[in-house]
Amino acid sequence: MPPLLDPMVLVPVQRAVSAHLGLPWTGDRLTDLADRSSHRAGVLEGFAFSVFVKLSHAGGAGAQFSAELAGLELIRDRARVLTPTPIGPGVIDVPGGAVLLLEASTAAVGPTSSSSGGFCLGSRGRRLRLLTAREHQRRRASGGNNCRVGWPRTRARAAAR
Repeated sequence: MPPLLDPMVLVPVQRAVSAHLGLPWTGDRLTDLADRSSHRAGVLEGFAFSVFVKLSHAGGAGAQFSAELAGLELIRDRARVLTPTPIGPGVIDVPGGAVLLLEASTAAVGPTSSSSGGFCLGSRGRRLRLLTAREHQRRRASGGNNCRVGWPRTRARAAAR
């Protein structure tokens, strides 16, 4: 089993992402990026949202990842470029180490069968995916299962404008 899927790592990651999104989230697929990183790293894909996860069991792993986050913030502020958004605090402790958590785009790791079709949709696309995820959850909770209900009406309203 890949270290990122170990329950001692995966469960705290899923809790952090769920708190960040404000709705339950589970990662159901891992794209392992260990061959592209000096640490165990990968993208966990779940419904409507993907997360970049980097794991270290080295001494001072949390401090190292915090410094990495500070570097990303400096780049974003000084160069005025987009950098990945931290999930919650960005660094969480796990037994014997720490995990760096960032919002991910599956487009950055190659083609997949993700909900975004492998295209980076940016913040508007992220918001659309989250709203869609919440609507799916609401319909499941109310016993509905037809996810297309309401879509034709929405298209008709848009065409009328």
